[in-house]
Parts: sequence; C-alpha cells; structure tokens
Amino acid sequence: MLALVVATGALVAAPPALGSRATAVEDPIPTPDGPAGTRTSKSLVVGIDGAGLAQIRSADTPVLHALMRGGTTSLAYRYGTAPAGLTQEAATVSGPGWSTLLSGVWPDKHGVRDNTFEGKRLGAWPDYLSRAEAIDPTLSTFAVADWDPIATASAGGPIIGGGVDVRIGLRSDTDGRGYAVNDERSTDVAARYLESRGPDLSFVYLGLVDSVGHEHGAASAEYAAALETVDAQIGRLLAAIRARPTSADEDWQIVVTNDHGHTASGGHGGNTLAERQQFVIAQGGGIAAGVRRDDLNVTDIVPTAYAHVGARRASGLDGLPVGTVRPDDFDRVRGSLRPRVDETGIPSSRLGWTPTAPPGWRVDNSRMPQGGVREWRGWTFATDPFWTSAQTSQGRENFVRARGVLAVADSDEWDDADHGPGRFDSTLVSPAYAVEPGAVELRFQTHYQQEGAQRGRVLVSFDARAPRSVATYSSNVSGPQRLTIQVPQGASSMRVRFRYTGDNDWYWALDDVRLS
Repeated sequence: MLALVVATGALVAAPPALGSRATAVEDPIPTPDGPAGTRTSKSLVVGIDGAGLAQIRSADTPVLHALMRGGTTSLAYRYGTAPAGLTQEAATVSGPGWSTLLSGVWPDKHGVRDNTFEGKRLGAWPDYLSRAEAIDPTLSTFAVADWDPIATASAGGPIIGGGVDVRIGLRSDTDGRGYAVNDERSTDVAARYLESRGPDLSFVYLGLVDSVGHEHGAASAEYAAALETVDAQIGRLLAAIRARPTSADEDWQIVVTNDHGHTASGGHGGNTLAERQQFVIAQGGGIAAGVRRDDLNVTDIVPTAYAHVGARRASGLDGLPVGTVRPDDFDRVRGSLRPRVDETGIPSSRLGWTPTAPPGWRVDNSRMPQGGVREWRGWTFATDPFWTSAQTSQGRENFVRARGVLAVADSDEWDDADHGPGRFDSTLVSPAYAVEPGAVELRFQTHYQQEGAQRGRVLVSFDARAPRSVATYSSNVSGPQRLTIQVPQGASSMRVRFRYTGDNDWYWALDDVRLS
C-alpha cells in the first residue's frame, strides 16, 4: 500500500485537471499512483474544520445547499470539559473532533481529549480507512489533509495511519503556506485522484474556515467568505466525480461534516453551543432527501460509509448507519416541548423541555416536595441544547451517546429555587413490556454523575408483584448499559422503574431504553 506524505517545496508539474475544472494551483501535488476503486458504491467524506451549520445556511454556499436539499442534515451538540470528579470527554478542539469522526468512537474510547494527543488510543481505535483496509484489502482508500496531525507524524499525529492506500499529509501550521494555499492543493489533487481512480472510501479535509474563524470570528464577513471558498472547492470534487467515465453506473455517497464550531468573535475549546456544534450533511446511497433532524452524531459517519460500500462493520463502533437511526420513546414528546419557565440562562424562544411523559410512560412524583425549579421538578424530558444551557461546564455536555430528547432527573438545578422540605425523589416508570419466563436484556444509555448521598436505582416488577432492585448507581457511570434480568415463571409483563434521590447534588439522564 502507498502511504504518501507530501510536503513539497518546489513547483512540481502536475497533470492538468480536465475541462472546466482546471485551476491555477500553487505548487500542485502530482497525482498519486494508487489503486483504482473496486466498488460501484463509493463514499466521499469532506471535513470542514471549524464550520458552523447556521453560517453555512446563511452564506452563499450553493453546493452545500444542494447537498442539504438532496439529502439529510442533522445538527447535534457533543462533549465539553467538566470539573474534576465528573465524567470527562474532551475539549471542543480539533484533536478529539477529527479523532472521533475518523475512528467512529467517542473520546472515552480513542483517548484524544485535546490537541496534545496525550493518552491517545488510536492504535486500538484506528481511523476508518485503515480499518477498512484491514477488513477488506480489496477496498481502495484515499485521504488528504492539511492540518498537521491528521495525516503526518507531527504534533501528536497521525490520526490517519499508514494502512491507507494513498495518504497525503500537508502541514499548514508549519510549512509557511497556510490553509488558503494548502486547501487549494488538497482540493486539486483530490479532484484529479477521484476522477482518475475512483477510490471506494475517501476523506478530504479543508482547514481554511477554522483559520479564518480564529482571526475574525464566526459572525464576520471573512468567515462567510471562507465558507464560500470551501463550498466552491467541494463543488470541484463533485464535478470530478461526475466527470468519471463510469459515473452513471456508480452510486456516490457524499458526507460533509465538521469537528467543532466557533464563537461569534472567534475561538473554540469551551462549552457553549456555538463551540460544541457538530453537523452531518449526507446525500446519496438511499439517504432520504430534504430531511432535517437533530439525532445524528458524527460517530454515525463511519458505519454509514461502511454500509454503503458493503464493508463489514468494524466491532466497537459507537454510531449507526444514517438510515437505521430511529427515534426512541422519549422522542415522541418532541411536539410537547416548551420554553423555559423558571430558568433564566436559556433563551425564551428555545423549545426544549416538558414534564409530560411519552405514551405508556409515567413519572411518579409522589415523594417530591412542592416547589423548586419547575423545569426540573422530578423526571422531565429535554433536549441537549436546553438541558446543558441550564448550567454549562458541569458535565451535562458529556452525555455523548444520547440522541434527540432525553429523560433528565437533575436535583442540582431543581434545588436552585425554594421548595418544601425533603429531598428530590422521583421515579420514571416504563410501559408494561410483554415478557416470557427466561432471561431478557434491558438496554439503555445513561449519564449518571455522583455527589453526596444521591442514588440512582433501577427496579423491575412483574405483573402485580412488588418492584425489586436490579442495579444501583453510586459512582459516575456514562455509557451503554445492559442488564440481564430473569423473568419468573408465570410472569407475562414487566415494568422498569428508574428512581433518583438526591439533595443539591448532580443528576441522572437516560436515553434509548429498550428491552430485548
């Protein structure tokens, strides 16, 4: 396999781009001699460093707008820094952002939590192109990136390993050219390679937007202009694909994404929604057209690409193919979401919470004192942007495996207003699930953060029998849970109860509760 790292210094002649795609490029990179693709279904992922979806929508970006019209677009908010003693994920910077996208797993697995890359476990969780080659060497893979650590062994990298057929790594932070020049070089060589070789799995990184965001901010005209430049570059990649002689017989899936956003004045690394935002724009391969949603994660990109090209799914991935992500019970209350009532730090226009349980579920607040912050009195249902905005930088941002609407019991926020005597004590009760004697598995995503004497308990009951405890949480737990439960003889139904008790402590959040 050819692992090509390019950092050319002299002007090198390159084959001209065909037709109207020819552009004047400073120091063009020769077309690599890599293997041609072997599949008719192909995937191209384009990463735009520091791009904001709202800014893309408002800018003159016709290519990206066409992709959104022809595909599915989702905005999500993921991870942030947390105080010591709480579950840690990562800062909103490029190291963990691109490591998460390219590996298909969250920072608690790949270990990259900032741009130092200290503690990285990329050997155990390699990039998706290298994993694809290990799974099926007949696949043709290609990557080009001009942020130093992505594809070169510098500044903590590479994130993309040497198992890729063609890996072109540029060093915009250190080579004196910068992102404006190197993005053009990356686009130029990628367009020629896509047209001539048609690799099965490709990744192209573009860094100009982040560079401009740092200097001018996401609210600036310069930032919008950078997005428009990148939009044109993506258009050149798509034109190269269309120019392939076999394009009519190929099914190209195009995904565009980012690693983080930017503040209006410039910068990232913090826990604001502007910095935490991640988006997925996906078109082709049977993905629904003209759809806007908010329950896709960047970890869904790798399994989506694998499914499209017919590669066997790698073990341990944290996401799902886009077409298989389905709403859970909690998402059924989306139409009931309300604006804030007592909270003051959340925009009044944001619809994001409801005390109304989904059909079949109920909340038992019989032990709850009266009063407190109404948004958080007992178990309630909220979106990430609403819940995390109640109080940033307290670890709420790190429920990375949640999607859409989640169930929240937050004694810390509830206690911020006067209430009657007593502790927070609320139980979320599931519908009655039909069961048969034997073993069943209860699955759910959890984000439980411990403080003081608070407790989280999972209880089950069969038919009219008394509930019994099957799990107790008294330390931080964040991630997928699987509990094997024995159904007694004669039982035909089972309910699950999630009981949270606490004072002015932390919180418990749940999502995607399922019984199998």
